[in-house]
Amino acid sequence: MSLIVLCGYSGSGKTTIANVLQEKYGYHRIITYTTRPKREQEVNGKDYHFISEEEFKQMIHQDFFFEWTYFNDAYYGSLKRDYQQEKAVVILDPTGVKKIVEMDPDCMVFELCISKELAIKRLKQRKENIEKRRCKDEEAFAQLNSLRNRIILIPIEENDTVEDVVKKIKKKRIIKV
Repeated sequence: MSLIVLCGYSGSGKTTIANVLQEKYGYHRIITYTTRPKREQEVNGKDYHFISEEEFKQMIHQDFFFEWTYFNDAYYGSLKRDYQQEKAVVILDPTGVKKIVEMDPDCMVFELCISKELAIKRLKQRKENIEKRRCKDEEAFAQLNSLRNRIILIPIEENDTVEDVVKKIKKKRIIKV
């Protein structure tokens, strides 16, 4: 399996990059499930599968998830069946990254790294609670310290286009088309 895992602080562009890998490079985008409220521009089934907390807990009980976590006051998880694709890309939080690295030591984990200033600018555009998101991100990403040798950092500059970021990923790993 050729699995690309994307992680990064809120506002780092994970969803945008995953969409490009899907649309231009033929990767199957693993759409995770969440109990968080849908943002205005998001589409159910494209960005996330938005479900109730009760539905999520039922799916946990029925052992549907490959990995799941509770982060930033909501549940997130990905289904076991979605990892059977030949070429896949998934966005995971640090808890998910730890689980996937244990299960698939060959997966490529890319952390999209942006400056605090750029993250704040993007979160303002999304009308996010900046203080809360940054604090939660810092707390969550601290748990990845033990996996730093398994994570490829992709620095993102303010003027980088989506294609620039994809090129940086391609330099670190040959994306099969």
